[in-house]
Amino acid sequence: MKHFYLAGTYITLAIFALSYLLTRFFEYDLNTLISVSILLYLFFNTKHTKIVIAEKDALINALKEKLRR
Repeated sequence: MKHFYLAGTYITLAIFALSYLLTRFFEYDLNTLISVSILLYLFFNTKHTKIVIAEKDALINALKEKLRR
């Protein structure tokens, strides 16, 4: 189970890094790419480890807070 969690996290980080590069150099919409990254993160991590919905909301709020700074 832990391997799936780590794989999902690494895949999501790779997608987030790719989306950052696309945004930086090709001016894609950053909000859309971040939303896709968050959805993939939640998909991989809830499919194999049971994260409570409240924790998902807390994660999304924390990411939004980081982006505001």
